[in-house]
Amino acid sequence: MSRDPAEKLDVAALVAEGSALEIECELKDLTRLAPLLREQRGSAHARFRFHELAGFAAAEGQVRATLALTCQRCLDEVAVPLEVECRLFFVEGEQVDPGGPADYEPVVMHDGRISRAELVEDELILALPLIATHGEGSGCMVRPAAATPVARESTQRPFAGLRELMKD
Repeated sequence: MSRDPAEKLDVAALVAEGSALEIECELKDLTRLAPLLREQRGSAHARFRFHELAGFAAAEGQVRATLALTCQRCLDEVAVPLEVECRLFFVEGEQVDPGGPADYEPVVMHDGRISRAELVEDELILALPLIATHGEGSGCMVRPAAATPVARESTQRPFAGLRELMKD
């Protein structure tokens, strides 16, 4: 089996065989995830088991990776380990309401196929933290802003003369 992350997998064939699939993708090959990373080193590992559920092609699996992100507190690199359990069902094209089994997320396939990278990348993007920071007690501190002199503007008082006008 090819290890090319762009290789398109035939979802119906995987379901018919009840396949278990292991995927390893370099993070630099995940084109939507890579720009979000501080460093694109390392790889993501995934395992999926394909089956049919309620008339849909479905898969259950796990995706693991350690991503190098930028700590939003100190702006240094922070390693964020992700381990995602996922339950997916596959739909053809963009459907407004694909239905599908409860507790399963829809995955769009085209012509009954999906790439290895898409399976892994979608789950990692969804698992990214909103704000990446070092853990508590790590000594991570906010970096002080560069000292820039603040120019004081003169205070304008548009109604300063109003009292004098009202006396008359």
